[in-house]
Amino acid sequence: MASESSSNPPSIASTADAVDRQIKVFELPANAAAPVEMPESFYKLDSSELKKLYQSQMEQRQKLENSPLKTQKMRNAEEQERMKKYPKTTMRIRFPDRRILQATFLSKEPGKYSILRQNL
Repeated sequence: MASESSSNPPSIASTADAVDRQIKVFELPANAAAPVEMPESFYKLDSSELKKLYQSQMEQRQKLENSPLKTQKMRNAEEQERMKKYPKTTMRIRFPDRRILQATFLSKEPGKYSILRQNL
């Protein structure tokens, strides 16, 4: 039995304990620039922008409908490639009192928000 457990890859929970969270708290200076407020017209789309968005959605849909179905093995291989590209995730939470909480996690690690809640 001991040889079986040593051949299994470590679980996400056990590797998460080994990850350095690099928890940091930043405080923005009082003279820092305020966030830019965009006018309401910025968010309204005109007809040409809507047509472009609609066309890109239709092209994406056609591409997905015409692509071959993927097996679970193919999807897992693609996910592994993505994990190689971004193995860690950095999350920042900005609070109204101009403080920022930052922490680093494994990208596939569950429970990111509960860990952040513990540090509030």
